Amino acid sequence: MKISHWIAICCCLCGLFLTAAPVFAQLDATAYFNRGLSWQNKGDHNKAIDDYTEALKLDPNDAAAYFNRGRAWQNKGEHDNAIADYDAAIRLYPNDAAVYNRRGSAWHYKEQYDKAIVDYSKAIELDPNFTWAYYNRGLAWQNKGEDARAIDDYSQAISLDPRFGWAYHSRGVAQQNLAQFDKAIADYTQAIGLDNKFGSAYHNRGLAWQNKGDLDKAIADYSSAIASDPRSARAFNNRGIIWKSKGEYDKAIADYTQAIRLDPRLASSYNSLAWLYSTCSNDRYRDGRQAVNLATKACELTQNRNADYLGTLAAAYAETGDFANALRIQTRARDLAPQHRKADFQANYDLYRSRRPFRE
Repeated sequence: MKISHWIAICCCLCGLFLTAAPVFAQLDATAYFNRGLSWQNKGDHNKAIDDYTEALKLDPNDAAAYFNRGRAWQNKGEHDNAIADYDAAIRLYPNDAAVYNRRGSAWHYKEQYDKAIVDYSKAIELDPNFTWAYYNRGLAWQNKGEDARAIDDYSQAISLDPRFGWAYHSRGVAQQNLAQFDKAIADYTQAIGLDNKFGSAYHNRGLAWQNKGDLDKAIADYSSAIASDPRSARAFNNRGIIWKSKGEYDKAIADYTQAIRLDPRLASSYNSLAWLYSTCSNDRYRDGRQAVNLATKACELTQNRNADYLGTLAAAYAETGDFANALRIQTRARDLAPQHRKADFQANYDLYRSRRPFRE
């Protein structure tokens, strides 16, 4: 074969390779993307990010790769990186409701609730049947303290998916925030009907019963919450509060102690136990020295900014007979107390000034 023929064949082959190069690049990008999905499904977000990054080097216009890399960043708690990737996905594909919903959730985690609401609203505009976008926007409204608007969104989510247990639960919380306890109880009951191990629903229904003054039903629900989640420190703490109000001090002490064991940073449990040891009308249960230690811990956990906890510490000092410290701490508690409660704190100050401890 003539050399000229070899040159012609080589040129043809080079042309084929040049034509096929973008195809091979696309195939490589797809391979990286698919492996990234596999890593992501296995929970290895770092390897997923590495593969999506390689896919994007080969195909910078792959909106799905940006979207999924954003999800991986978000699962790692790196919300700024997630938002940057969602921004890129939206630039490439501006009509995907899922991306707006995801970017909204990233803003949500950053407590940028207004920006989150804008994104959730865009997702709903693009897909009026997007159940999760309504639910997430409800959460954002609730975090802004706008419970009535949250209820509207939770209701819309429920109308789209009547078996959406978390929507009932969250609507119950919003109802409870508005002191609509019967409506809250109805929603929690609906959530429990969909999942009889829904610990948070039992716990919050217990709070609603407690607010209505039905202590026995509250105890039953806190007990169910504990059965569903034996590590629920809040349920133990709140059940302890009711036992104490019923004069069942041994049970109250046991529940407060278990709450502290489960969550050593739950300041309210230290405070509750300290208050019982400081002020109980039954002499057998008072222990001023232990009360001082517990109340001090509660105050430390709240940076000495909680008036009630400081009031408990003052009561603990008074129980030990240390009225100088009781007056000093009670003064700080009174200064921090809201205006409508200052008279109560002043009354305890006057009590300690007369060298008398507080008794319930």
